[in-house]
Amino acid sequence: MRCPVCKGTIKRGTTNLPVEIEKGVLSIKGVPADVCTQCEEAFIPDEVASLMEKIVARARKMKVELEVVSFEAVV
Repeated sequence: MRCPVCKGTIKRGTTNLPVEIEKGVLSIKGVPADVCTQCEEAFIPDEVASLMEKIVARARKMKVELEVVSFEAVV
C-alpha cells in the first residue's frame, strides 16, 4: 500500500494521538495505525476509530483537563 500524501510505503504500527476535548487534552498512546515509513503520516482503521470514539466520550463525561492513556489499557 502507498501513502496518499507522499507515495511512501505504509506499514502496520502505532501512533500517539492528542485529542482536544472542550477545555482539555486527551493523549492516547500506542494507537494501532497504518503508518507511512517515509512521512510518518498515520491512518487509523475504522474499527480502531470506533474504539477511540468511546475513549473520547468517556473522557468528555469525566471532564478531563489533561490525561494520557495507553490504547491497550483502555480497550
